[in-house]
Amino acid sequence: MLLGFSKMTPRERREVTAAYYAMIELIDSNVGRILTMLDQTGLRENTIVIFMSDHGELLGDHGIYLKGPHMYDCSIRVPLIISWPGHFQIGLARRCLGRAGGHRADAA
Repeated sequence: MLLGFSKMTPRERREVTAAYYAMIELIDSNVGRILTMLDQTGLRENTIVIFMSDHGELLGDHGIYLKGPHMYDCSIRVPLIISWPGHFQIGLARRCLGRAGGHRADAA
């Protein structure tokens, strides 16, 4: 769904942004639950955890809300975190994956 910034009321923009952040909070909470369970059961060291997203969202960037057929940075730069304690070098980053900053192995 593609929503134009100019066609949305300020309230609609706030509601879309609030819903987006609520979804992030839900994912954060549940990933934390999974990692806690792995720690509590002693399975963390034997489990590779991979977290990624299929696309980003536009939250008013370029005058657009949600997603659409655009290749703006905020839509195509998505997280990829791979964690396997004791097996990956902490802080490992590869520039070929994108710009420097935020890309770390074993961050989870």
